[in-house]
Amino acid sequence: MPAGLKDPVLDLRNSLRGALHDSFVAPVWGAPEVMHQALKEVKKRFDSAEASVSEKSIAASVWAFRRTGELESFRDLKYTCYGLTLRQGKDESTLLGDEKLYPALIDEVHGVTKEPRKFRKCYQGLLNSYLNFPADDSSTDVEKRNWEHLQNYLRKQLRLILTVEPVASWILVLKAHENLLKPNPCRRYAEGLRQGKWDELEELAQGLAISSASWVWKEAVLAHVQAVADIRADIAFRQELDLALHALEGKRVPLGDELRKTGTASLLRRYARCSDHPQHEALLDQALHCFGKPWLNRTAWDAYVGDEDALRLIDGWTKTGLIQDFFQLLADDGVADLSRMRFWPQFVPVISDIWFAMGSYAHDSRDPKYLKLRQRIGRERILKFAGSSYTNNAFIMRIGPFYLIEFGQKGRAAYLIHADRWREPLTPGASVQLAVHRLQSMGGEQMRHYPLPWEKTFCNVICPRIGWWPGSPPPKSTVRRTESLAGRPMESKKKSPSTQRDTAAGAAHDTEEDPFFAALMSRLESFGMKIEDLRPRGGCLWVRADSKDLALNRLLLGQGFTYSGGNGWWKK
Repeated sequence: MPAGLKDPVLDLRNSLRGALHDSFVAPVWGAPEVMHQALKEVKKRFDSAEASVSEKSIAASVWAFRRTGELESFRDLKYTCYGLTLRQGKDESTLLGDEKLYPALIDEVHGVTKEPRKFRKCYQGLLNSYLNFPADDSSTDVEKRNWEHLQNYLRKQLRLILTVEPVASWILVLKAHENLLKPNPCRRYAEGLRQGKWDELEELAQGLAISSASWVWKEAVLAHVQAVADIRADIAFRQELDLALHALEGKRVPLGDELRKTGTASLLRRYARCSDHPQHEALLDQALHCFGKPWLNRTAWDAYVGDEDALRLIDGWTKTGLIQDFFQLLADDGVADLSRMRFWPQFVPVISDIWFAMGSYAHDSRDPKYLKLRQRIGRERILKFAGSSYTNNAFIMRIGPFYLIEFGQKGRAAYLIHADRWREPLTPGASVQLAVHRLQSMGGEQMRHYPLPWEKTFCNVICPRIGWWPGSPPPKSTVRRTESLAGRPMESKKKSPSTQRDTAAGAAHDTEEDPFFAALMSRLESFGMKIEDLRPRGGCLWVRADSKDLALNRLLLGQGFTYSGGNGWWKK
């Protein structure tokens, strides 16, 4: 080519290189965000577990089916499958809870199994209803029974759904989690939750469009809690207890009251079986939240927990905590009285009830520590301390057939008053007169905190009257003891035939619900004392004993018996 002339091929190459350079070096091609969004929409419409139909359309189809019992088109059939658990009408009932329409709908769905693509759409609707059924406290027995039938039906038809091409991603997710269609559907997820891992459940929820109200979350949490409760080793159980309690709080997923109570009851029963029982604050808080104070809500405790050891555990922790709070916060000088804080918790096993009479300062203060204290006590056990001293406070304990009053002021005597002579109101918010003259007018026996050791003096006054000493098991009618009634050794005697007959007659007449009284009668019998219960014939309950044993005299007087010379002790 002559010199000075450009090579046309080289010139073209350079031009093309320059024109295309920017495209070749560009970090991305096209419009990826738009493409990604378009792909997302396609998947949502054709490859998603979410319903691509409006809630209004579903509600209309369900209502029409419930009104007429007929499905006019396949579209109505599909929509009704999605609305199986939709609550409608004044009674907020569901198709799932309809004993006639539910089986009719399943028959209609089964009728399209010969058209697999149509059947898959119905199956998807049924699965959506199945997974998102709340299964809460309001679920009826019919709903629960039909839900189990639906579970079985979906499991049997899964194989047919897997044959429909192309296989949707939600079907593959369901196949990987086929346990959802079997008994104990969520036991599989317990292991992950025990380690604090929610990833598998969250991915499952996304893949199958499971709502936060679904039973799946609740059953998974319950499976987690039950797995922890089944741990045999106490140390391993305690290590996982906090995480299980945290799951039951419902902060991660909403839980119904019923499930929370069921799970808490399982953990309580397991903790009660441990070899030792250090106080566990989170377990205590959860138990009180679910069931309330044991001595005030015995019915709830029996219904859900049904374990005497667990009940006593929480009962003891609660009462001990309240007594300690009293001496820490409600002492007159603001300084905790450690000796009384240590002494009274010993009597927790026999304290059947407890009230707090607060002076105006503690009763009305907006100080956070007093607000928290009043919340822990509960309004049903807070009284107003009537009197001029706005800082004085008292707590009143029911121990056997007695009321015992302790004051926040140091130096003030405690008083023991028989319940038959108690005259002050104990209703929520009532004002109580606890002046010395008032307590003495009710027959109050004064007990002073000096000379030291005052604790021994208190025990000598209280324990013989109630038939129980600190460290002893709580009194029961079946308990037999070999100590004397005054707490010193005594030789047991064999019962005579007449005593056995009288005892059997008395046992048939159940007039005393007080467990302390029952324990007393049991102990008297164990020492061979003759007991005659003539109350069924209009007479009295007799303990045939003399008045030589001073400890026995105090015990019987404390229980309301009267001595009648050579005949013994009687009580109406």
